[in-house]
Amino acid sequence: MSEVLGLLVLFEDVQARLAAESPGVAVRFGWREAPQQINQGTGRANRVVFEPSGGSYSTPKRLPQNPRSLRTLEESTTVYCWGVDTTELHSDLAQYRAARLLHDSVVRAVELSARSLDSANIPVTYSNFAWIEPDRERKFGAECRFEISVGCAIPDSVFESQDDAQAEMGIFLDETLDATDLIVGDP
Repeated sequence: MSEVLGLLVLFEDVQARLAAESPGVAVRFGWREAPQQINQGTGRANRVVFEPSGGSYSTPKRLPQNPRSLRTLEESTTVYCWGVDTTELHSDLAQYRAARLLHDSVVRAVELSARSLDSANIPVTYSNFAWIEPDRERKFGAECRFEISVGCAIPDSVFESQDDAQAEMGIFLDETLDATDLIVGDP
């Protein structure tokens, strides 16, 4: 079976793009990363975390392909963007700007990745944007979060030939018929 996990493809693409375009931004994946303080980027903060959060199943959304898609997993993840402007630590406006610019860079990277050929046009939806409100007196930078849902195909086994695929599915094409005419059962 081919291992292509849409959320990981998206994460790795975003990580690579931000490393190239925004050096110093730490991009992490996992359930324990968001509350940590030791995984910060340059200037402290400047961190993006992808935290898987659930999902739902739906019928396959891709056209017939090899391997065929058995189901689509609409996999959700919460993305945290923690930015800081170290030149104006006590300015809420400067901290807002730093976090929003980081957020916008992440959304841009997600969109470019989702539309790339390598990602096979992974469908992504966005929801639930919110600011994380820290302790009013002891804050550092600003942090926002949002959710994305990635449509990930759950593939069947890869078939080496069309005959193997037809045998597995119990569907056989008669060479004398048009390819759209199916004969179900034994040939």
